[in-house]
Amino acid sequence: MAESNDTYSPWNYRRQSRYDRKMDKGKSQHLLRLGENIRSLREKLSLSQEELAFQAGLDRTYLGGAERGERNLTILSALKICKPLEVSLSTLVEGVSE
Repeated sequence: MAESNDTYSPWNYRRQSRYDRKMDKGKSQHLLRLGENIRSLREKLSLSQEELAFQAGLDRTYLGGAERGERNLTILSALKICKPLEVSLSTLVEGVSE
């Protein structure tokens, strides 16, 4: 039997090609913009990722992933980040739209 490059995807109940899997690893433009906002606000306050994460009660690697657009933040996590940055949630998500 020939080996297939397809795998079964349990999320949408269809076969997923190697190309589809590669595209899934791409970063959303919305998440990239949110990450840029977090980084620029953090840098304005001269905070390190580690210090912001500590003040927000989050893990440093989680915050780093959010800044790189690799993490889809929950509202609660975003609110935790807003507090030490001294900004509103609307300021944090400015420019992030469909």
